[in-house]
Amino acid sequence: MFQSISTEDDPTNFPKPFLLSAYGVDNTFTAIDILHRWMYIFESCLDKGVRIAGFFI
Repeated sequence: MFQSISTEDDPTNFPKPFLLSAYGVDNTFTAIDILHRWMYIFESCLDKGVRIAGFFI
């Protein structure tokens, strides 16, 4: 779940959570494939200034 954080500059900015989920359709992926995809998503979010607090598989 993604959620923005209100700041001291804008205390009226209430967090709005986002849920990110991923599904495989043909069962040909491995656990390593999933971890690589999550690392890609995590690094892409960091590049855009989005902080991921946690994730699970």
